[in-house]
Amino acid sequence: MTAEDFRRVKAWLYSIPRLKIAIENLRIELEKLDTRAASPPRWVSNPAGTFSTGGIIDSRQVRWVEFMDEYPLRRREIELDIHERQQQLECFERVMDMLRKEDARLVQLVRKKYLEKVHDRDIWENVLYTSKATFYRMRIYVVEAFYECLPGQFAHRNAS
Repeated sequence: MTAEDFRRVKAWLYSIPRLKIAIENLRIELEKLDTRAASPPRWVSNPAGTFSTGGIIDSRQVRWVEFMDEYPLRRREIELDIHERQQQLECFERVMDMLRKEDARLVQLVRKKYLEKVHDRDIWENVLYTSKATFYRMRIYVVEAFYECLPGQFAHRNAS
Protein backbone atom coordinates (compact mmCIF):
# COMPACT_ATOMS: atom_id res chain seq x y z
CA MET A 1 0.00 0.00 0.00
CA THR A 2 1.43 3.34 -1.05
CA ALA A 3 1.19 6.58 0.89
CA GLU A 4 -1.32 7.82 -1.69
CA ASP A 5 -3.47 4.72 -1.17
CA PHE A 6 -3.32 5.30 2.58
CA ARG A 7 -4.51 8.90 2.13
CA ARG A 8 -7.34 7.80 -0.17
CA VAL A 9 -8.60 5.20 2.31
CA LYS A 10 -8.45 7.72 5.16
CA ALA A 11 -10.35 10.30 3.07
CA TRP A 12 -13.00 7.67 2.27
CA LEU A 13 -13.36 6.77 5.94
CA TYR A 14 -13.75 10.44 6.86
CA SER A 15 -16.49 10.73 4.19
CA ILE A 16 -18.72 8.02 5.72
CA PRO A 17 -20.82 10.42 7.87
CA ARG A 18 -21.45 12.59 4.79
CA LEU A 19 -22.40 9.47 2.85
CA LYS A 20 -25.24 8.77 5.28
CA ILE A 21 -26.48 12.36 4.98
CA ALA A 22 -26.25 12.22 1.18
CA ILE A 23 -28.42 9.08 1.10
CA GLU A 24 -31.09 10.78 3.21
CA ASN A 25 -30.99 13.91 1.05
CA LEU A 26 -31.28 11.85 -2.12
CA ARG A 27 -34.32 10.06 -0.68
CA ILE A 28 -35.91 13.46 0.07
CA GLU A 29 -35.10 14.62 -3.47
CA LEU A 30 -36.69 11.47 -4.90
CA GLU A 31 -39.80 12.02 -2.79
CA LYS A 32 -40.07 15.64 -3.98
CA LEU A 33 -39.63 14.53 -7.58
CA ASP A 34 -42.36 11.89 -7.24
CA THR A 35 -44.68 14.36 -5.52
CA ARG A 36 -44.23 16.87 -8.32
CA ALA A 37 -44.89 14.22 -10.97
CA ALA A 38 -48.00 13.01 -9.14
CA SER A 39 -49.34 16.55 -8.69
CA PRO A 40 -49.71 18.15 -12.10
CA PRO A 41 -50.45 21.88 -12.26
CA ARG A 42 -54.11 22.88 -12.02
CA TRP A 43 -54.26 23.93 -15.65
CA VAL A 44 -53.48 20.34 -16.78
CA SER A 45 -56.92 19.24 -15.57
CA ASN A 46 -58.46 22.20 -17.43
CA PRO A 47 -56.59 22.56 -20.73
CA ALA A 48 -59.08 25.18 -21.93
CA GLY A 49 -57.88 27.41 -19.11
CA THR A 50 -54.28 27.46 -20.32
CA PHE A 51 -52.78 30.58 -21.72
CA SER A 52 -51.54 30.81 -25.24
CA THR A 53 -50.76 33.74 -27.41
CA GLY A 54 -51.44 33.43 -31.09
CA GLY A 55 -51.32 29.63 -30.98
CA ILE A 56 -48.00 29.56 -29.12
CA ILE A 57 -47.99 27.22 -26.15
CA ASP A 58 -47.39 28.90 -22.78
CA SER A 59 -43.94 28.34 -21.26
CA ARG A 60 -45.60 26.69 -18.23
CA GLN A 61 -46.89 23.98 -20.53
CA VAL A 62 -43.48 23.57 -22.12
CA ARG A 63 -41.79 23.29 -18.72
CA TRP A 64 -44.33 20.70 -17.55
CA VAL A 65 -43.92 18.60 -20.70
CA GLU A 66 -40.12 18.81 -20.38
CA PHE A 67 -40.32 17.81 -16.71
CA MET A 68 -42.52 14.81 -17.48
CA ASP A 69 -40.17 13.78 -20.32
CA GLU A 70 -37.13 13.98 -18.04
CA TYR A 71 -38.86 12.55 -14.96
CA PRO A 72 -38.19 8.80 -15.57
CA LEU A 73 -34.52 9.42 -16.36
CA ARG A 74 -33.99 11.76 -13.40
CA ARG A 75 -35.78 9.31 -11.08
CA ARG A 76 -33.57 6.46 -12.28
CA GLU A 77 -30.41 8.56 -11.79
CA ILE A 78 -31.37 9.34 -8.20
CA GLU A 79 -32.25 5.69 -7.50
CA LEU A 80 -28.88 4.55 -8.89
CA ASP A 81 -27.06 7.16 -6.82
CA ILE A 82 -28.87 6.01 -3.67
CA HIS A 83 -28.12 2.36 -4.47
CA GLU A 84 -24.42 3.05 -5.09
CA ARG A 85 -24.04 4.98 -1.84
CA GLN A 86 -25.96 2.34 0.12
CA GLN A 87 -23.62 -0.31 -1.26
CA GLN A 88 -20.62 1.70 -0.06
CA LEU A 89 -22.20 1.98 3.37
CA GLU A 90 -22.92 -1.77 3.45
CA CYS A 91 -19.30 -2.50 2.49
CA PHE A 92 -18.15 -0.23 5.31
CA GLU A 93 -20.41 -2.09 7.77
CA ARG A 94 -19.13 -5.50 6.61
CA VAL A 95 -15.53 -4.47 7.23
CA MET A 96 -16.53 -3.03 10.61
CA ASP A 97 -18.15 -6.38 11.49
CA MET A 98 -14.94 -8.18 10.54
CA LEU A 99 -12.88 -5.77 12.66
CA ARG A 100 -15.30 -6.20 15.58
CA LYS A 101 -14.71 -9.96 15.49
CA GLU A 102 -10.94 -9.43 15.52
CA ASP A 103 -10.79 -6.76 18.23
CA ALA A 104 -13.57 -4.42 19.36
CA ARG A 105 -10.98 -1.70 19.97
CA LEU A 106 -10.42 -1.46 16.21
CA VAL A 107 -14.07 -0.53 15.73
CA GLN A 108 -13.81 2.04 18.51
CA LEU A 109 -10.80 3.51 16.77
CA VAL A 110 -12.67 3.84 13.46
CA ARG A 111 -15.74 5.34 15.09
CA LYS A 112 -13.83 7.86 17.19
CA LYS A 113 -11.17 8.85 14.65
CA TYR A 114 -13.02 8.81 11.33
CA LEU A 115 -16.71 9.15 12.17
CA GLU A 116 -16.62 11.39 15.25
CA LYS A 117 -13.26 13.06 14.44
CA VAL A 118 -11.89 12.86 17.97
CA HIS A 119 -8.23 13.88 18.40
CA ASP A 120 -5.72 11.04 18.36
CA ARG A 121 -4.40 11.70 21.87
CA ASP A 122 -7.92 11.58 23.33
CA ILE A 123 -8.52 8.26 21.61
CA TRP A 124 -5.41 6.49 22.85
CA GLU A 125 -5.63 7.97 26.36
CA ASN A 126 -9.38 8.01 27.05
CA VAL A 127 -10.97 5.46 24.73
CA LEU A 128 -8.46 2.72 23.97
CA TYR A 129 -6.27 3.18 27.07
CA THR A 130 -3.19 2.27 25.09
CA SER A 131 0.16 3.74 24.13
CA LYS A 132 0.66 6.17 21.29
CA ALA A 133 2.69 3.59 19.34
CA THR A 134 -0.01 0.93 19.74
CA PHE A 135 -2.66 3.42 18.63
CA TYR A 136 -0.77 4.22 15.43
CA ARG A 137 -0.13 0.51 14.73
CA MET A 138 -3.86 -0.13 15.15
CA ARG A 139 -4.69 2.79 12.85
CA ILE A 140 -2.40 1.43 10.13
CA TYR A 141 -3.96 -2.01 10.55
CA VAL A 142 -7.48 -0.56 10.21
CA VAL A 143 -6.66 1.43 7.07
CA GLU A 144 -4.96 -1.59 5.50
CA ALA A 145 -7.97 -3.75 6.36
CA PHE A 146 -10.34 -1.40 4.55
CA TYR A 147 -7.93 -1.18 1.62
CA GLU A 148 -7.70 -4.96 1.27
CA CYS A 149 -11.38 -5.70 1.91
CA LEU A 150 -12.71 -3.11 -0.54
CA PRO A 151 -10.66 -3.60 -3.72
CA GLY A 152 -13.40 -2.12 -5.91
CA GLN A 153 -13.55 1.04 -3.83
CA PHE A 154 -9.83 1.68 -4.26
CA ALA A 155 -9.38 0.15 -7.73
CA HIS A 156 -6.61 2.51 -8.88
CA ARG A 157 -4.20 1.03 -6.38
CA ASN A 158 -2.20 -1.04 -8.88
CA ALA A 159 -2.18 1.57 -11.63
CA SER A 160 1.51 2.45 -11.81
